Amino acid sequence: MNDGVFQNDAPYKTGHLNKRVTLLKLTEVEDEYNLTHQELVDAVGHKVWAKIEPLRGAAYLEAHKEGVKDTIRITIRYRANVTNDMFVKYRDKLYTIDTIIDPAEAHAKLELMCKIREAGESSAEPTEQGELTAGEESAGGTEL
Repeated sequence: MNDGVFQNDAPYKTGHLNKRVTLLKLTEVEDEYNLTHQELVDAVGHKVWAKIEPLRGAAYLEAHKEGVKDTIRITIRYRANVTNDMFVKYRDKLYTIDTIIDPAEAHAKLELMCKIREAGESSAEPTEQGELTAGEESAGGTEL
């Protein structure tokens, strides 16, 4: 399949990776009162070039079938230290990384399947039965 970024494992065409994104990770930070809290910090130390595109066709239908809305594919050059507990920031949008794909295990590019992180979204999400995962309490003491 020719996605426009690679042709027969040829190097990148410079015009396709045309967005500058920041890879972020959560780290424990200690404040002046010796209290720790989590903060998003730059995981790489600089912005990286990326291609950002919404899913289309069969990939979109597959993601939509699983109930995932607004799935975005972010393509970057291969980096060994990218994990799916990181975030991608582009302009004023923050994306959570759901899946990392290394096509053909070629270590040439990474496809990050991401979704937009909504304001106030926590890391703990309801399970299929509607129960909250550890660390979350239901609002007002009512059960779901």
